[in-house]
Amino acid sequence: MDKEKNTFIACLITAGLVMTAAVPGLALDEMTIMLPGDVPLVMVRIPAGTFLMGSPEGERGNVFDNETQHDVTLTQDYYLGKTEITQQQWEAVMGTSMPPGCGDDGVGDDSPVYCVTWDRIAGPGEFLEILNQQQGTTSFRLPTEAEWERAARAETTTRFSHGDVLQCGDDCEACADHEPFMWWCGDDSPTGPKPVGQKQQNQFGLHDMHGNVFEIVNDLYGEFSTEPVTDPTGPTTGFDIVIRGGGWENEAWLNRSAVRISSSPDDRAQNNVVGFRLAATAAAAVTLDHLSFFPAVAKAAGAEDSFFQTDVDLNNTAPGMDVEYQFLWLPRGADNSEPTESDRFTLGAGESIRIEDVLNAIFGVEPDAVGALAIAASNPYLIAMSRTYNIPGAKIAGTFGQALPAVAFDELIVSGTTQRIIFMSENDDFRANLGCVNGTDMAIQILIDLYDATGTPLENKTMDLGPWSNNQLNRIFRAYQPVNGYVDVRSTTEGGKYYCYGSVLDNVTSDPTSILPQMPSSGMRYYVPAAALAAGAEGAFFQTDVDVNNSGMDSSYVFMWLPRGADNSSPDQSDSWNLGAGMSARYENVLSEVFGAEPDVVGALGMQSPSDDFLSMSRTYNVPEGKVAGTFGQAL
Repeated sequence: MDKEKNTFIACLITAGLVMTAAVPGLALDEMTIMLPGDVPLVMVRIPAGTFLMGSPEGERGNVFDNETQHDVTLTQDYYLGKTEITQQQWEAVMGTSMPPGCGDDGVGDDSPVYCVTWDRIAGPGEFLEILNQQQGTTSFRLPTEAEWERAARAETTTRFSHGDVLQCGDDCEACADHEPFMWWCGDDSPTGPKPVGQKQQNQFGLHDMHGNVFEIVNDLYGEFSTEPVTDPTGPTTGFDIVIRGGGWENEAWLNRSAVRISSSPDDRAQNNVVGFRLAATAAAAVTLDHLSFFPAVAKAAGAEDSFFQTDVDLNNTAPGMDVEYQFLWLPRGADNSEPTESDRFTLGAGESIRIEDVLNAIFGVEPDAVGALAIAASNPYLIAMSRTYNIPGAKIAGTFGQALPAVAFDELIVSGTTQRIIFMSENDDFRANLGCVNGTDMAIQILIDLYDATGTPLENKTMDLGPWSNNQLNRIFRAYQPVNGYVDVRSTTEGGKYYCYGSVLDNVTSDPTSILPQMPSSGMRYYVPAAALAAGAEGAFFQTDVDVNNSGMDSSYVFMWLPRGADNSSPDQSDSWNLGAGMSARYENVLSEVFGAEPDVVGALGMQSPSDDFLSMSRTYNVPEGKVAGTFGQAL
């Protein structure tokens, strides 16, 4: 990962945010991992904190003299499996059923996997290594002994998370106070490991922390001290590992929160009494290392009595996988080295969510605020689109507005390259703005070159942006109106990454339309996907203008008319025109001007040239008779 991206991510994951939902239908404190075969594995977020580990002297059942009580501080949230790993989950990861030769008691998809060893779980090429490879991470692991006990206690100091239960004996006698919460020899019918999740969960939302099967943890076995410790990981030398939690065939006292049993890391003698539970460091498990940027968002008044706000729409394209994400608010002109962070949210596979007035809904922002938004996601499958639109009081509300996609970090403009924004206009009908966002943790300078349609340089501007900052230059062609022109953007700042956009606003409705930057392609044929000279619904009438720009040497081009629904194997072709280096040509009502078309016709346009340096942009807009002409229209 790039250095600047790492720096930005570091400020996100060190926050240790608890996942809570600020908008409907999003994350709580659990996450679901989809294993191969669409097998779900639910993990619960356990908060960092300090607790008393071990048991006090004299606690009933403390017979091994290895439960010395001491303060333990865990400084970071972590995830723990809501249940023990099941036989179905084991098979999904490993591709084979659980190890053979362990008896037939408790066999079933939803029963805990057993007859496993520390080596089969955490050894080279085994369960954890395979799972991490499948999930594209290094996050998943066994819990430490301290993490296991904190989760088992769930903020309690009693013998069990459901109380001391001193009114019952500690052997195999039935006990109504144990029965809702744990499997032990006093509640063992049918005999053997039981399907997970049937008993009530503890205060952290975990099932079967007492009984069912012992659970292997990551630590080597060692004696406890009375001294407080922080984030302990066990002894650094030794041989035996630790199993915790007790099992279905054990007496009740062996299922207490503090009980510790040593075991060989390759010992299968425990047979169907020992399994395990998955853990992951919270920051690592949900590292939000896939960045994208909305270059412009607003909740603010604008020119001509306009008022702009932004909606966003997010979609998870991942096959069978949740995506976790977080918004970062990047106010315009600010040093955003430490951006304002939203809560973390989760979006299920294939799901979408639309957030209207995103700055207020997510951050509680009130007018007037403008800037950019970053999205940090747990995988690259989250796509997003924004619209910023005019909602002035007592005026026409405008159209859908300026659509800007969330631009992935890897798709930002790189220093040393030039991109061009065409179809920019300043006249009685339209005004043009230019905005940019800095996608790095360092200050950069963006060079902005303005040209008119003949390729004549008009002005050179600069935009200096601090870390993760953004800005917008309004009415950049105002001094030269009326003018049709274009803008080149580039940066010489070493390591710079940024994104710029054009925004053309209709002077009647003040509704904006975005014009995205372009670079010459490797092809010599170009397409405008939609063009029209036709009536539409609700009394609308649509026509299309096209702007063509030559970013290379003098060359020629032709248009091709591709009517909708027709076989266009031999399309109608226009005359050939020549366009000089750096020049633009604008065709208003292109179907009529170039092909002599009459209403009603709809279709697409092709453009062909011997040069691969041509750029093209269209706008299809509503010009109904006797109505407001609408805005700049649909830019393609």
